[in-house]
Amino acid sequence: MGIIRLLGLIIKFASWATPHVKRLNNQRQAAKQELEHYFTSSNWTESERFFKEKLKEPKLADTIKLDILLGLARAQREQKKYEEASQTANTALELAKHLREYESHVASLREIGEIYTLEGRDALALETFQEIVRQESARSHPDLEVLAIQTRKIGHLLAQQGRAEDAQFALERSVALSEKKFGLNHRETANSLAVLGAFQRQIGEHIAAQKNLRQAIEVHRATVGRDSPEVANDLYHLSASLEESGDLQGAISEYERVLTAHERQVGNNPAEFAMCKVRLAALYLQDERSSAARELLQHALRVIEKMGGEQHLLVLQLLICAEEQANRLVEAQKYRVRAEKLTEKLEQAKAKQVPPAPPVPQVVPVLPEVGMVTVAPLPAFPAPPQAPMMVAPAQNAFVQRVVVAEPRQ
Repeated sequence: MGIIRLLGLIIKFASWATPHVKRLNNQRQAAKQELEHYFTSSNWTESERFFKEKLKEPKLADTIKLDILLGLARAQREQKKYEEASQTANTALELAKHLREYESHVASLREIGEIYTLEGRDALALETFQEIVRQESARSHPDLEVLAIQTRKIGHLLAQQGRAEDAQFALERSVALSEKKFGLNHRETANSLAVLGAFQRQIGEHIAAQKNLRQAIEVHRATVGRDSPEVANDLYHLSASLEESGDLQGAISEYERVLTAHERQVGNNPAEFAMCKVRLAALYLQDERSSAARELLQHALRVIEKMGGEQHLLVLQLLICAEEQANRLVEAQKYRVRAEKLTEKLEQAKAKQVPPAPPVPQVVPVLPEVGMVTVAPLPAFPAPPQAPMMVAPAQNAFVQRVVVAEPRQ
């Protein structure tokens, strides 16, 4: 009789709890849709205001509060309010641990990692992304999307630390995970290929780099468009790899495509576009196409001279090269005078920024050999949380290597 009564109570409780749980889930889904509206608008100031107002609502369910905190952290991060964003993300992390909400816990860690990356705190960013991989790999059914993306970020950070072997392993693993999860013709697979290709170009493996970059370009063109920033970035690394491997004509051809892609982008960054022209002009000078180089440099100068600094000096030096190559010595001298004045101005600015030191011989910048001219690359790709959630260690050789705490001997 006691068992029958207990079963009756369980059924009675279930009949009460089921609609209650459904109602909470429906409320959470409605709240998420409202949050998503603000994400797609990209009006982060208004989004921050909205999220803060939502947090003041009485009787707010903890699960909905958690989603709002994550949205607020992102809005603050997008506005470069990194300290506030970090505090908000850590609050979300603690709440996710309390609620045992695994997906929100990982989302909080991702947000913290992104903030660390943007702050330039690469060691902490690396630890955070490694923790995500540890936890995801320890699950009975790991999410391959999470593993692919976080492993790619780990590889990028390892490369920045000069740990080339570990970085290559992580980036190759990211490609394999992306292919397994999404297939060959997916944007995320192309993202992983692009990062791997850029890294291979950096370490001089140009044949492999060009193969992976060409594949990334093909998929990015199909998935995000021919004029997307992703395609422009892929083309940049491909052209740079061709140049560095001695294929000047191939580099020029690909970099002309970079310039075309940037021209077509809506709302492109004028400074980036100007530096694209400078890079292509440097290639034209190596090919003795001084007229085409001069035209690009004169257009770029209008933007870059407002920025000042070393980039302005570089453009003036390249213009001197272009004019001399065309035997326009009077024009070359005009640019040389401007370059000398700018050099003096830069040296004076540097002297004010550093404490007095014993006199040393002043090194006057000389006109570089055209073949040695380097231009700052376009933005690429393509950042420990407190008391992380404890999970069983993953018995997985991949995890043990990707999340290795110290450089391999």
